[in-house]
Amino acid sequence: MVVQSVWLFVFLLNAIIIWLTGFSGKCAQYRPLGIVIWTFIIIYLPFTSRVHVRNIPAWQFIGTIILLTGITLATVSWIRFLKEGVKPYTSQPSRLITEGPYKIVRHPQYLALIIIFIGISVARGAIISIYLIPFIVIFHWVEAFLEEKFVLEKEFPRKYKKYRQNTGMLLPKMK
Repeated sequence: MVVQSVWLFVFLLNAIIIWLTGFSGKCAQYRPLGIVIWTFIIIYLPFTSRVHVRNIPAWQFIGTIILLTGITLATVSWIRFLKEGVKPYTSQPSRLITEGPYKIVRHPQYLALIIIFIGISVARGAIISIYLIPFIVIFHWVEAFLEEKFVLEKEFPRKYKKYRQNTGMLLPKMK
């Protein structure tokens, strides 16, 4: 439990650094490194859990399917991001992406990381990681909210307001 607590502390500290560098524009060169560390922690945390439920092949299969879904969503999101020519991890985006997975949810990359974490946790049967899922979801929701409030709404006031009305943040909007 101590190892998980240390990882969670590093995760939260790293998240604060990512937010500060991303939204202030200062020290922006450290943001990609922070995101790599943060992604590593999310993926590694389920493997540090010493309390596992018995390895059940059905859970491993379900977890693997969830994991592959998250990886696919992340890949498709990044490809769309790069196709649009948007520079990642900047405090001033050059354009608003509303096609591909961004047509379904406003933050498919955050959703993908949540899905990946859930998939690894289920496949590994890591009980502590399963308990952390609500915190991971809240963390990504807060990060998405701050990104919208301090970056996207300022850069694209009218266009983003319309986009937000028609598209859900982390889950598709029911019409």
